[in-house]
Amino acid sequence: MIRGLVRFVDERSGTAPFLKKALRYVFPDNWSFLLGEVALYSFVILVGTGIYLTLFFEPSTASTYYTGNYAPLHGHEMSVAYRSAVDLSFKVRAGLLMRQTHHWAADVFIAAMKMFAAQWCVCRIRSPAFQRYEMSTVERNASVISVPRSGAYEPW
Repeated sequence: MIRGLVRFVDERSGTAPFLKKALRYVFPDNWSFLLGEVALYSFVILVGTGIYLTLFFEPSTASTYYTGNYAPLHGHEMSVAYRSAVDLSFKVRAGLLMRQTHHWAADVFIAAMKMFAAQWCVCRIRSPAFQRYEMSTVERNASVISVPRSGAYEPW
């Protein structure tokens, strides 16, 4: 049924060659683009989980005593930021799942970017797509490696 409908539309409009050419650029067949796709998808996961975690996190360095559900920390002095992270794990629905997903997506993202950079440097791929994005790839990899180490987004 669907195949017949698609065939009918293609016979009337003749869009198959155009779609085939367009989809070849959207989904390249070279294996080296897989690392970039993994990095992209893990970045999308990072953004989604980061937005969710931001809604519940309190970035404060003020000192407080823990009075939450986790018994081993009950009564210990800690920062409000750490308390909110622990509360996120135990009180918020799917909080621990989101924290772990965010953590592992960050690890996969950095690993994919480093492998992509290593593959680019070792193989010196000179396809038009790589030549077009050569400088942005170098800059992106430098930021991925330097920002987590610099503590640029930590509140303390």
